[in-house]
Amino acid sequence: MKILYVSQYFPPEMGAPAARAAELAQHWTQAGHQVTVLTGFPNHPTGAVPPEYRRALRKLIMRETVSDVNVVRTWLAPLPNRKAWERMLNYSSFCISSATSGLFISRPDVVIATSPQLLVGLSGWWLARCKRVPFVFEVRDLWPESLTAVGVGDDSSMLHRFLARIAGFLYAKADRIVVVTSAFQEHLVQHWRVPPRKLAVVENGVETELFAPRQSDRNLRRELELENKFVVSYIGTMGMAHGLDTFLEAAQDLQTRAPDVFFLLVGEGADKERIASGARSRRKSGRPRGRTSSASAGCRRPSASGFSRTSSAGTSCRRPDARSCSAPTTASSGCRPSGVSGSSSAFASSRASRRKSASG
Repeated sequence: MKILYVSQYFPPEMGAPAARAAELAQHWTQAGHQVTVLTGFPNHPTGAVPPEYRRALRKLIMRETVSDVNVVRTWLAPLPNRKAWERMLNYSSFCISSATSGLFISRPDVVIATSPQLLVGLSGWWLARCKRVPFVFEVRDLWPESLTAVGVGDDSSMLHRFLARIAGFLYAKADRIVVVTSAFQEHLVQHWRVPPRKLAVVENGVETELFAPRQSDRNLRRELELENKFVVSYIGTMGMAHGLDTFLEAAQDLQTRAPDVFFLLVGEGADKERIASGARSRRKSGRPRGRTSSASAGCRRPSASGFSRTSSAGTSCRRPDARSCSAPTTASSGCRPSGVSGSSSAFASSRASRRKSASG
């Protein structure tokens, strides 16, 4: 079967959206399908396009093969994931560009469009209609509900009404809808009146060969000054929805009571600079913590000796990768997650998480 998979995010971008898209495409290819991924040029979440892609960006489109997957990259406006207008311009530019570039891709048997970027669904619907093939909409975030969860407006705002119209249109036009949790499935049936026959649940998974219990990397611990420390880690996107202020508050509380507990945050995101600044301002006087450092592959393969913490603004967040490593996990739902313990914090750059098999 020929599959056209439309996703704004794809490696080398880090984070759950890119990881799931890449891994699904690879598994479909291994199963004997011919997969083409229509995506943008890597720029998330900093807005900076890697040097090796900048010349191709000026040409508007490029093709490459990644792990036997055909990848078509189309132009978008590379902007940091910070302000609302930047995100909307970034999202809209990819929607229009992919809807145009996709017309020149050979006719597939099915078009699959994946959120969390809702406008990708419009591009996928348009391409499926033009090519007269079934349209599958993969829902990994609920829109506009996810905006409410992080405190952006309310149901009566113009933005919410606009996004609700788009979401309702896509739910109605999709031949099939794939969600990542049973809670999403129930929500779409109850609140959007989506027929249950159109819905399927495909949960996030984990590459067990990559994420498995193993000994801690001593060199990495020495580099990050983590020797003889109990490490509590957050590995993932540092965005508005993740409630990482609680992480800092817990670390501050235990600076004196549990000095051997160390908080490690690995990732990128719109909120990273603010969280880093908060860590520096909260650190105990005289304690040389709250620094930024780079981490190697050891952070991509957590040891079973520490905790991995996850949070979300809803019910979609999972961390099977941490569980696959036999690392105890504390999870919280809602935009103000419950706390965990620690004494200090450090930040590692996204190099440590770009190849991480995250889940959304």
